[in-house]
Amino acid sequence: MDKKKKKINLDADEKFGREREVKENNIKIMLHSLTFRKLIKPVVLCIIAIFVLSLILSSATTVHAATSVAVSSATASSFDPSHPPNLAIDGIESTSNYWGTDAHTTAGQLPQWLLLDLGTQISISQVTTHFYDGDSRTYTYNIQVSTDGSAWTTVVASRTGSGVVIDTFNQVTVRYIRITVTGNTANLAAHIEEVKIYQSTNQTPTSVAVSSATASSFDPSH
Repeated sequence: MDKKKKKINLDADEKFGREREVKENNIKIMLHSLTFRKLIKPVVLCIIAIFVLSLILSSATTVHAATSVAVSSATASSFDPSHPPNLAIDGIESTSNYWGTDAHTTAGQLPQWLLLDLGTQISISQVTTHFYDGDSRTYTYNIQVSTDGSAWTTVVASRTGSGVVIDTFNQVTVRYIRITVTGNTANLAAHIEEVKIYQSTNQTPTSVAVSSATASSFDPSH
């Protein structure tokens, strides 16, 4: 009888041990699963981020490299004797070195223009203008271009800007660039520290419509 009880107790202990072992294994599996989830989540997020970034980059427009174009000379509608137009193309960007007009005289009041001569016709696509920025002020201006200095085409319609302003447009072949300043929130004078002209070296091809086509000969059915 005692042996039978002992066997029953041993069987119960063994069963309890097995159940405990199963529970411990289940807990270990759960802990491993939670750890795996914690580790895999940032990896998945990283993969998604890389995928989204690749889509953005693939759909972005081509960024054109720009090459600086030398300016031969500069003239202006008027200027303060201490701030002639050539100071706007000398490569020095300073609040003491700029083309400026004299607002105290009628001839020096807005509107005023700065004319750049490239010396020869050349293709350009960007004008970077550094307006006087010694204080907080905003200028209103427009930009026109010409091949002969007589017929002008507007490439930048009237807009406002302060400090360094970059204007890009479809590449055009020109010799002259005219920046006309029509407004200044500080006074009635025009002031430009420096102007830089650029041409694109990697223009995106533009589709051109073909109105008709002829050939030296052709098959009547083709």
